[in-house]
Amino acid sequence: MTDAELKEWVKDHRAEAYRWWQSWVSELEAAGRSRSWIEPKGGWWRPSRSAWP
Repeated sequence: MTDAELKEWVKDHRAEAYRWWQSWVSELEAAGRSRSWIEPKGGWWRPSRSAWP
């Protein structure tokens, strides 16, 4: 897979991945887990809100 193909795939699947992430985090929080163990404090990887649907 080329870099361009990967970027296109990510673009096509972003909304689906975001929905999966939200449901997974919701399940963790419902089970009493804190988000702090899955989200690094630096925030270097977190996209801005405008980047998501």
